[in-house]
Amino acid sequence: MYIFSYYYPKPFFFGIIDAELFLKVNFAKFWLLLRQVLIMKESQLEVEVQEPALMEFTTKRNCLKYSCFTGCGCVIVPLLLSLLLLQFILHPGEKRLKKLPENFPSFVELYQEKQIERIEYRSQKLMRPVEAIAYIPKLILSPAYVFEKDKHAKLSSTKDRVAFAWNNFLNYLIEPVMDTNDQIEITWKDLEIEPEFIFDYYKRTFLSEDLSITKEIFQQNFYELVFQGRQVSGILVVEDNPFEAGTDSVNLTINLNRHGYKNN
Repeated sequence: MYIFSYYYPKPFFFGIIDAELFLKVNFAKFWLLLRQVLIMKESQLEVEVQEPALMEFTTKRNCLKYSCFTGCGCVIVPLLLSLLLLQFILHPGEKRLKKLPENFPSFVELYQEKQIERIEYRSQKLMRPVEAIAYIPKLILSPAYVFEKDKHAKLSSTKDRVAFAWNNFLNYLIEPVMDTNDQIEITWKDLEIEPEFIFDYYKRTFLSEDLSITKEIFQQNFYELVFQGRQVSGILVVEDNPFEAGTDSVNLTINLNRHGYKNN
């Protein structure tokens, strides 16, 4: 083919154009073609050099992210498992008493105290060191909690965003990790007095001490009263058979403030 292309008739064979001019034009075309080939080669070389660098950067970033999550998981997961084990071992359980504990609220005057059938006391003092340890993973996870809250807040200025994040951080830390309130449960059985009187008696007692009544159920055979205050909270449940005289069962549960209730 090359031989044929070399010997095929050229225009200058017939005197149409000058032979020297024809050779110069073809030489210029050759250099333009060569230049285009070199430019294409150089472009391909640049792409091949940049691609491994980009892949390496992405790989390093993914490895760093994976290492962070793995490192946090290696710390938090064993710590949470240890806390669950401690809670299982140190769980105080119920303690039956023959008389009221010393920290029982003095303003609650029990009706027919001598007829109390059972007093159960649940102290959470053993759980308070466990709660203190539980704040460590809570502190580690707090940035993620604050970031999630801040992401949904529509705040424009940086000052408002900082104040909002700081308040969320404090509220998150103040919130108790577990229930560490002491609890006293008192039970009466087969009282001669009617259930309406018992219900009204304790309701007046709680309201006189500025306790809030958050729930109240008054039915034919079931009465429930939920009260709430800064230092104490609890629930009163009265059960009765309407076809028999007196009251079948009364249960009063009082939760003392987690920081310790103190009688005046």
